[in-house]
Amino acid sequence: MIEWPLDDGEEYVAAVKACADAIIGQAGMDELRDLLLSAAREAGIGVLSVIADGGNAAPHMAA
Repeated sequence: MIEWPLDDGEEYVAAVKACADAIIGQAGMDELRDLLLSAAREAGIGVLSVIADGGNAAPHMAA
């Protein structure tokens, strides 16, 4: 939260809430991941993730 470049965006606020909810077990990891990706897009942060493809991991870029 300290280093996030945009701290007043709508997606950022939703992601922070989801993080807090996940810590206490009230949010699912898939929802949290989606919200973090949306917040990253909102802030202009590039995202690199690995998506399994038939047992082979392949890099995937999302912007």
